[in-house]
Amino acid sequence: CGKSQADGKTMAYEDFVKLYAADVKSTPEKLLDQKPLSFPMSTLVRGEALIDTVARTIDLDFGGKRVLDVGCAYGGFSIAMAKAGAKVSGVDISPRFIDYAKANALNTARIEFNVLDASSIDVRKTFEKGSFDFVLLNDVLEHIYDTASLVANLDWLLSDTGMVFFKVPNGFSPRFVLSEGHRRIFGLTVLDPDCWFYLYPKRASIFYRPFSNFEAIF
Repeated sequence: CGKSQADGKTMAYEDFVKLYAADVKSTPEKLLDQKPLSFPMSTLVRGEALIDTVARTIDLDFGGKRVLDVGCAYGGFSIAMAKAGAKVSGVDISPRFIDYAKANALNTARIEFNVLDASSIDVRKTFEKGSFDFVLLNDVLEHIYDTASLVANLDWLLSDTGMVFFKVPNGFSPRFVLSEGHRRIFGLTVLDPDCWFYLYPKRASIFYRPFSNFEAIF
């Protein structure tokens, strides 16, 4: 309604920030004044940075590519790939994350967002075989117990020349051993998930695996 494209982009991000601020019982001003920006608030910046890394690492032109962003969360990576010319679908197991992503992408990019467990059989009911040229898994694999089913679904989803780009934290690095990235507990990453209860009262939902595990499943 008379807004410039730049204004539309600003409003989309502002809408996302307002939605998130209400959920965490804060204000947009407080969230945006944090230095550095929190993980949710930096979603667009992190998206642009990762897409630049992908493009430089594997010399990939996103123009016209069919892309799936698994675990899209706040939508920053999906938006960055769409801005680079890709036809993007984003999925996340959390309905609230999908709400955030839709608000963030409003008026900026045409992206299909779905609530979906990428390791479930529902993937094959939602997308046709060979639907994607590129799948992004950014800090996702460590949250999935059944990685074998996930990779089998990726095999179904990818075209014959398709590729997967994944990024996982190194749970065995000194930084993560000293303070686990999600719970901030010393030594948690070196414990078997079945033994997390010694240090953390809830069931383990993050699975730190050696890199050889990922080489094997792929």
